Amino acid sequence: MCRWHFLLGFFFIFSQISRGQSTNSTAQSWNEYQHFNRINGNWQFFNDAGIRFNLSNESNQFFRLHTRPSVEFKTQVLYSFRGGLGFFFTENSAVNNSFEIRPWQGFRLNWPNINRVRIVHYTRLEQRLVNIIGSTENAFTFKFRYKLQTKIPLNNSAMLPGTYYAKISAELFADIALINDAVNNDRNRFELGLGYLFKRDLELQLIYLLQRNRNNLEGQIENDNVIRLALIQRFGRN
Repeated sequence: MCRWHFLLGFFFIFSQISRGQSTNSTAQSWNEYQHFNRINGNWQFFNDAGIRFNLSNESNQFFRLHTRPSVEFKTQVLYSFRGGLGFFFTENSAVNNSFEIRPWQGFRLNWPNINRVRIVHYTRLEQRLVNIIGSTENAFTFKFRYKLQTKIPLNNSAMLPGTYYAKISAELFADIALINDAVNNDRNRFELGLGYLFKRDLELQLIYLLQRNRNNLEGQIENDNVIRLALIQRFGRN
C-alpha cells in the first residue's frame, strides 16, 4: 500500500510544477487512432493520427489534423530508441492557419516494475518548423519533452485480454531554442484515464488531460481541459 501512496503522491507533486494564476481555461476534444506494425525482431513502425478541436467558445476556435509516422528500434525489453516525422495542420478562426513539420527523436526506459505498476520514462527532442499560411512569417522551436507514465491493471494481475486499467502520466515541455518569440511557451501535461484491453492487439482509452500552457513573453498561464479518446491496434509480432 505504501508503494501506491508513494506513486500517487509523486504524480500529485509533479502536477504542481509551474503552478500559477490561471488567466484562461478552454475545453477541447482530442480523438486519435494509433497503430503499431512489427517489421522484425528489432524494428517496429507506428503512427498516430487524429483530430483536435475546441468544445468551448474561445476567441480563437481551432481545428487541427495531424499524423506522425515513426519507427522504433529495440533489442531488449528495458529500453528502446524512437524517431519520426509529425505533420500538423491547424485551422484558426482568429489568427492565420498554420502547417507544421516536426522531426523528433526519442528514448524510452521501462523501469522500475513495482508489483502491477510498470513505470515508463520517455524523453524526446522535437524540432518544430512552422509555416504561417498567408503570411511571410515562419517559426522554429527546438523542444525538450520528458514524460513519466504508467498503466495499472485494475481487475487482473497483468495486462490480459478483458483487463480494465488506469493510465496516469505527467509530461514536461521546455524550449531549448527558437527563432520566432511568438511561439515562446512552455507547458506541462497531466493525464488520468481509463483503458480497456479487448484483446492482445486492440485497446481503447478515455482520458482526461490537463494541459497548462505558460506564455513566457506575457507571463500568463492557460489551462486546457481535454477529453482524449484513443483507439490502439497492434499488428505483427509484439
